[in-house]
Amino acid sequence: MIDSNVINVDSDCKVGTVYFNKDKEIDIDVKGNGRIISNKVERGENEKIDNKIIILTGPQIDLSSVKDSLIITDFGYTKDSVNYEVASGEGVTLTGTTDKAIIIDSIRDVSLHNAKATGTFTVEQPNKVNVQIVGDTRVNNLVVEDGGGLAFYGDGVMHLTGEGFNMGNIILDEVEVIQEGIFNNSGTLVNENNIINEGVINNIEGATFNNKFNIENKGIINNLGEFNNEKEANIQNDKFIYNIGEFNNKVGATFDNNSVIENKYKLRNEGTLRNYEGTIENYYSVAGTILGNQPIYVYDGAKEVKSLDIQAGGEKEDKIGLDIWQMNSRILGIQKDRVNIRTSEDTTNAIVGISFALNKLSEQRSMLGAYQNRLEHTIRNLDNAVENTTSAESGIRDTDMAKEMVEYSNNNIVAQASQAMLAQANQLNGGVLNLLK
Repeated sequence: MIDSNVINVDSDCKVGTVYFNKDKEIDIDVKGNGRIISNKVERGENEKIDNKIIILTGPQIDLSSVKDSLIITDFGYTKDSVNYEVASGEGVTLTGTTDKAIIIDSIRDVSLHNAKATGTFTVEQPNKVNVQIVGDTRVNNLVVEDGGGLAFYGDGVMHLTGEGFNMGNIILDEVEVIQEGIFNNSGTLVNENNIINEGVINNIEGATFNNKFNIENKGIINNLGEFNNEKEANIQNDKFIYNIGEFNNKVGATFDNNSVIENKYKLRNEGTLRNYEGTIENYYSVAGTILGNQPIYVYDGAKEVKSLDIQAGGEKEDKIGLDIWQMNSRILGIQKDRVNIRTSEDTTNAIVGISFALNKLSEQRSMLGAYQNRLEHTIRNLDNAVENTTSAESGIRDTDMAKEMVEYSNNNIVAQASQAMLAQANQLNGGVLNLLK
């Protein structure tokens, strides 16, 4: 197995320990991973020990050898609490199967070659990692921390299983994803290839899901945030979409509903929404044109609530508009038939629904509180205006109008009499002068 002059740790050595003259030691961990214990050697360099050349090549980690955990770092990687150096800028290839935790704490590129990571797969913040998918790969309990980023690419197929959480940013580029578990997105998720959902996708409130290519839904999509079907993209719903956020089918996009869409908030269609074989249950608002002859059920409170206009001033335009939503259990999506805990999936959906209902209730209470403050301010202004008007009216009312009118008339008569007497006196003087002529 071992050449007398050259040992290539990438292919010539098996797992175990090889001794050189009983004083030099190489720990051969797995195929592609060699570490000289007594001499530090950078990956990719050659080291001559006792006239024997040790060739250290790029690391290829067989996940089946992981007994505890695997942490990929900027230094290299740590497997089962043992550190292995990898040259800066060099990627790491993962093969085999493990149910142990895999943690990426590095910007180092990672390649999954038919790998099966059935434990947890975590990208820690603030790392932005590119992961190549080759062949049929399975990733369980995928977690991207807040501030972390993950871009999947390659011509393979990635199966997402277990319960995943994205709190950072995920881009699905080229790779096809089959989502079989429960995936919770509270960050930003961008799909640029193909997603087949056979499980549950929860787009949490405040999160954004942008589809730029194709989604085939065979499971459940719960949207509490913003879900955008971009130009030239397509969504095919074959099971159930539950929208209590904002679902936007953009210009040039296509949305085919073959099953059930339950809309509790805003469904906007600017592209093509075809409802030939499915059902749309609408509890709030649908904007745009929907093609097809299948039913669209409109429930109580489905239309946008019109403003309740309150006259708040003397002018026609002095009005305050109030929007008050319906808050019954059906509108909030927590009616009896939607909330149960018979299975883990039902429990997750119930938690999501109750969380949304509480948020909407809190939002409505905040809105009503703002309305109340505004109305109280308006009331204070109107009270002030009433007080000023009353004071002016009181001053007018306190004046003795009859007395004032008598005095006014008397003064008028005196003035007119004086003018008449003066005119008569002038006339008499003129007559005397005429007699004297």
